Amino acid sequence: MKKIVFALLILSITCLVYAEGDYRGGNGTLIKKETVGDKTIEIRKYERSNFYCEIPAPDYTDFDSTLYDDYLKKNKIGNLETEKTIIISFYEICFVTDTKDKQKGELWIKLSDGKNTGWICEKQTSNPYGDDEYSYLESIKSGAETYHVRKYSYGVEWWKGYDHRCSQVDNITVRDKPGEDSKIVAKIPTATSDHIYFNSVAITEDKSWVKIEYKKGKYGWVDSSCVFNREIGPRFHNPDIVILLPFISMSI
Repeated sequence: MKKIVFALLILSITCLVYAEGDYRGGNGTLIKKETVGDKTIEIRKYERSNFYCEIPAPDYTDFDSTLYDDYLKKNKIGNLETEKTIIISFYEICFVTDTKDKQKGELWIKLSDGKNTGWICEKQTSNPYGDDEYSYLESIKSGAETYHVRKYSYGVEWWKGYDHRCSQVDNITVRDKPGEDSKIVAKIPTATSDHIYFNSVAITEDKSWVKIEYKKGKYGWVDSSCVFNREIGPRFHNPDIVILLPFISMSI
């Protein structure tokens, strides 16, 4: 009986860890999750050093450059300099939301500009790691390459003439694995279409291959040069896009 209880306990812990997403100890790894009053607080690792950026002047953005000592106490300790190149180091992120509405909330970022270390706030934004976004799924050996795969649950589309890098003019080739040497499982004709939409479920870390649902219940990999994220902005979305949105990057 004790063995059964112990086994169930281990299984429960394993399921809990899996449910939180696997980030291999890197950015996105959950540090702490708690409820304080009517707020749900989720703190995750986010480390990035020597990020050169230029904070826009207040007249050109809604971003508040105020530095606070804490995401709950909110005591002001300084401001990031605007319209000047500065070097920032990042340490953690904290998503604070109402327990009744967990879709939108405040994203707090702990950083240092070399003078002060504190938290800044992005209000009314989405959780960059919500639903375990961009968590590690698996590594796939294909030909001579090993591809590291991340969760990527977005709509993507093929659009006629969007990108000259896509050589698949008449058909989109779908493969069983990422990589040109993998087996072809389908060819999607494009000659009579201007746009073709897909649901994606995974992407390789180098963003060269995207796993799509090419037919109901059937999945395969396509060359990412032939599709792009439906949302306006960068070709493919990841948590960095949300976190670094207030900053005008000069070098990453």
